[in-house]
Amino acid sequence: MSKRANNEGTIYRRHSGGRWVGALLLPDGGRKAVYGRTAEEARDKLRPRSAVSRRACSRAPRSTVGQWLDRWLEETAVHRTRPLTFRAYRQTVRLHLVPALGKYSCCSS
Repeated sequence: MSKRANNEGTIYRRHSGGRWVGALLLPDGGRKAVYGRTAEEARDKLRPRSAVSRRACSRAPRSTVGQWLDRWLEETAVHRTRPLTFRAYRQTVRLHLVPALGKYSCCSS
C-alpha cells in the first residue's frame, strides 16, 4: 500500500470486527469516518470526501496559528478547564507557542 499525501485521511483496520476504516479530519475540527470490507473499499469511499475537505480548506479564511490559539483559549479552554490550568495554558501559549509558531497559517491548501 502506498503512502497517502497530506489531507487524504487515514486508513486502518479495526481490531473488533476486522473492518477497514477511512478517517478524515474536517476543516471545522471534526472527524468523518467511512467503513469498508477491504482497505481499497475504504480508500475509495474516502477519496470524494477528502476532495471536499481540501476545497473547503482552501476557501476557509486564513488565520495564523497564533490567532487560532487565542480563539481557542477564549472560546474553549476557559470554559473546559480549571482556573489554574487555564492560566498555565495561557502562559504556555504566550511564552512558547505563539513566538515559535504564531505566524504560520493554520490551513494548508
